[in-house]
Amino acid sequence: MKNKTLMIAAATTIAATTLGVVGAFGISHAYAQDAKDGTAPLIVQNLAKAFGVSEDEVQTIFENTREQRKDEHLDALVEDGTLTQEQRDTLEAKQEEMQTKRKEIMDQSMTAKERHEALQDLHDEFETWAEEQGIDLSEIGPGFGGKLGRGPRGGGMMGGSGDEMGGPGGGMF
Repeated sequence: MKNKTLMIAAATTIAATTLGVVGAFGISHAYAQDAKDGTAPLIVQNLAKAFGVSEDEVQTIFENTREQRKDEHLDALVEDGTLTQEQRDTLEAKQEEMQTKRKEIMDQSMTAKERHEALQDLHDEFETWAEEQGIDLSEIGPGFGGKLGRGPRGGGMMGGSGDEMGGPGGGMF
Protein backbone atom coordinates (compact mmCIF):
# COMPACT_ATOMS: atom_id res chain seq x y z
CA MET A 1 0.00 0.00 0.00
CA LYS A 2 2.86 2.37 0.79
CA ASN A 3 4.27 1.80 -2.70
CA LYS A 4 0.87 2.64 -4.21
CA THR A 5 0.69 5.83 -2.16
CA LEU A 6 4.15 6.89 -3.32
CA MET A 7 3.24 6.11 -6.92
CA ILE A 8 0.01 8.11 -6.60
CA ALA A 9 1.89 11.03 -5.09
CA ALA A 10 4.38 11.02 -7.95
CA ALA A 11 1.67 10.65 -10.58
CA THR A 12 -0.44 13.36 -8.94
CA THR A 13 2.46 15.79 -8.90
CA ILE A 14 3.35 15.02 -12.51
CA ALA A 15 -0.26 15.32 -13.62
CA ALA A 16 -0.79 18.56 -11.74
CA THR A 17 2.44 20.02 -13.10
CA THR A 18 1.49 18.99 -16.61
CA LEU A 19 -1.85 20.70 -16.20
CA GLY A 20 -0.09 23.84 -15.02
CA VAL A 21 -1.85 24.05 -11.71
CA VAL A 22 1.09 23.65 -9.39
CA GLY A 23 2.02 27.17 -8.46
CA ALA A 24 3.39 27.87 -5.04
CA PHE A 25 0.03 26.88 -3.55
CA GLY A 26 -2.34 25.83 -6.32
CA ILE A 27 -2.10 22.04 -6.32
CA SER A 28 -5.28 21.52 -4.33
CA HIS A 29 -7.22 23.35 -6.99
CA ALA A 30 -6.37 20.57 -9.43
CA TYR A 31 -9.26 18.72 -7.87
CA ALA A 32 -11.01 21.02 -5.41
CA GLN A 33 -12.93 23.18 -7.82
CA ASP A 34 -13.54 21.04 -10.88
CA ALA A 35 -16.64 19.09 -9.94
CA LYS A 36 -19.84 20.84 -8.93
CA ASP A 37 -22.10 17.80 -9.04
CA GLY A 38 -20.55 16.07 -6.03
CA THR A 39 -18.38 13.69 -8.04
CA ALA A 40 -14.62 13.85 -7.97
CA PRO A 41 -12.91 15.66 -10.85
CA LEU A 42 -11.68 13.55 -13.73
CA ILE A 43 -8.01 13.71 -12.72
CA VAL A 44 -8.85 12.33 -9.27
CA GLN A 45 -11.08 9.63 -10.75
CA ASN A 46 -8.39 8.62 -13.24
CA LEU A 47 -5.59 8.47 -10.68
CA ALA A 48 -7.74 6.50 -8.25
CA LYS A 49 -8.69 4.05 -10.96
CA ALA A 50 -5.13 3.72 -12.27
CA PHE A 51 -3.71 2.92 -8.84
CA GLY A 52 -6.65 1.00 -7.42
CA VAL A 53 -7.24 3.36 -4.49
CA SER A 54 -10.12 5.54 -3.40
CA GLU A 55 -10.72 9.03 -4.71
CA ASP A 56 -10.46 10.26 -1.11
CA GLU A 57 -6.91 8.91 -0.91
CA VAL A 58 -5.94 10.78 -4.08
CA GLN A 59 -7.54 13.99 -2.79
CA THR A 60 -5.70 13.62 0.50
CA ILE A 61 -2.42 13.36 -1.39
CA PHE A 62 -3.24 16.56 -3.29
CA GLU A 63 -4.03 18.33 -0.02
CA ASN A 64 -0.91 17.06 1.73
CA THR A 65 1.30 18.03 -1.21
CA ARG A 66 -0.22 21.51 -1.34
CA GLU A 67 0.31 21.97 2.38
CA GLN A 68 3.89 20.72 2.15
CA ARG A 69 4.69 23.10 -0.72
CA LYS A 70 3.16 26.01 1.18
CA ASP A 71 5.17 25.19 4.31
CA GLU A 72 8.40 24.87 2.33
CA HIS A 73 7.74 28.20 0.62
CA LEU A 74 6.99 30.00 3.88
CA ASP A 75 10.04 28.39 5.54
CA ALA A 76 12.21 29.76 2.73
CA LEU A 77 10.69 33.23 3.14
CA VAL A 78 11.52 33.20 6.85
CA GLU A 79 15.00 31.87 6.15
CA ASP A 80 15.80 34.59 3.62
CA GLY A 81 14.36 37.34 5.82
CA THR A 82 11.36 38.23 3.67
CA LEU A 83 9.11 37.30 6.62
CA THR A 84 9.77 37.00 10.32
CA GLN A 85 8.55 33.86 12.06
CA GLU A 86 5.93 36.00 13.81
CA GLN A 87 4.70 37.37 10.47
CA ARG A 88 4.53 33.86 9.07
CA ASP A 89 2.49 32.65 12.05
CA THR A 90 0.06 35.57 11.83
CA LEU A 91 -0.18 35.15 8.05
CA GLU A 92 -1.16 31.50 8.41
CA ALA A 93 -3.74 32.34 11.08
CA LYS A 94 -5.16 35.11 8.89
CA GLN A 95 -5.28 32.74 5.93
CA GLU A 96 -7.44 30.32 7.91
CA GLU A 97 -9.73 33.15 8.96
CA MET A 98 -10.04 34.36 5.37
CA GLN A 99 -10.75 30.84 4.10
CA THR A 100 -13.63 30.62 6.56
CA LYS A 101 -14.99 33.99 5.45
CA ARG A 102 -14.62 33.02 1.79
CA LYS A 103 -16.55 29.79 2.39
CA GLU A 104 -19.30 31.79 4.10
CA ILE A 105 -19.52 34.07 1.06
CA MET A 106 -19.57 31.14 -1.35
CA ASP A 107 -22.33 29.42 0.66
CA GLN A 108 -24.61 32.45 0.44
CA SER A 109 -27.25 32.78 -2.22
CA MET A 110 -26.17 35.79 -4.26
CA THR A 111 -25.64 36.89 -7.82
CA ALA A 112 -22.26 36.54 -9.48
CA LYS A 113 -21.82 40.31 -9.21
CA GLU A 114 -22.69 40.35 -5.50
CA ARG A 115 -20.33 37.45 -4.88
CA HIS A 116 -17.55 39.17 -6.81
CA GLU A 117 -18.05 42.35 -4.78
CA ALA A 118 -18.04 40.43 -1.49
CA LEU A 119 -14.87 38.61 -2.48
CA GLN A 120 -13.29 41.89 -3.57
CA ASP A 121 -14.12 43.35 -0.14
CA LEU A 122 -12.52 40.30 1.48
CA HIS A 123 -9.47 40.71 -0.74
CA ASP A 124 -9.19 44.38 0.20
CA GLU A 125 -9.53 43.47 3.88
CA PHE A 126 -6.66 41.01 3.53
CA GLU A 127 -4.42 43.51 1.74
CA THR A 128 -5.10 46.15 4.40
CA TRP A 129 -4.35 43.66 7.14
CA ALA A 130 -1.09 42.60 5.46
CA GLU A 131 0.02 46.21 5.11
CA GLU A 132 -0.71 46.82 8.80
CA GLN A 133 1.44 43.77 9.63
CA GLY A 134 4.32 45.02 7.49
CA ILE A 135 3.88 42.14 5.06
CA ASP A 136 4.56 42.97 1.41
CA LEU A 137 2.32 40.55 -0.44
CA SER A 138 4.14 41.12 -3.72
CA GLU A 139 7.31 39.66 -2.16
CA ILE A 140 5.84 36.44 -0.85
CA GLY A 141 4.59 34.94 -4.06
CA PRO A 142 1.42 33.71 -5.68
CA GLY A 143 -1.62 32.98 -3.63
CA PHE A 144 -1.31 35.80 -1.14
CA GLY A 145 -1.93 39.00 -3.04
CA GLY A 146 -2.47 40.76 -6.29
CA LYS A 147 -5.61 41.49 -8.17
CA LEU A 148 -8.60 39.20 -8.45
CA GLY A 149 -8.52 37.26 -11.66
CA ARG A 150 -4.82 36.39 -11.39
CA GLY A 151 -3.27 33.20 -10.15
CA PRO A 152 -2.44 29.82 -11.62
CA ARG A 153 -5.99 29.23 -12.81
CA GLY A 154 -7.42 32.73 -12.92
CA GLY A 155 -8.69 32.99 -9.37
CA GLY A 156 -5.99 35.08 -7.74
CA MET A 157 -5.79 35.19 -3.98
CA MET A 158 -9.35 34.13 -3.38
CA GLY A 159 -9.28 30.93 -5.39
CA GLY A 160 -12.78 29.61 -5.80
CA SER A 161 -14.79 27.91 -8.45
CA GLY A 162 -14.45 30.82 -10.80
CA ASP A 163 -18.17 31.51 -10.94
CA GLU A 164 -17.62 34.66 -8.98
CA MET A 165 -14.77 35.89 -11.17
CA GLY A 166 -15.38 34.52 -14.61
CA GLY A 167 -12.85 31.68 -14.56
CA PRO A 168 -11.62 28.72 -12.55
CA GLY A 169 -10.09 29.36 -9.14
CA GLY A 170 -6.47 28.97 -8.22
CA GLY A 171 -5.37 31.10 -5.34
CA MET A 172 -4.73 30.79 -1.68
CA PHE A 173 -8.25 31.03 -0.30
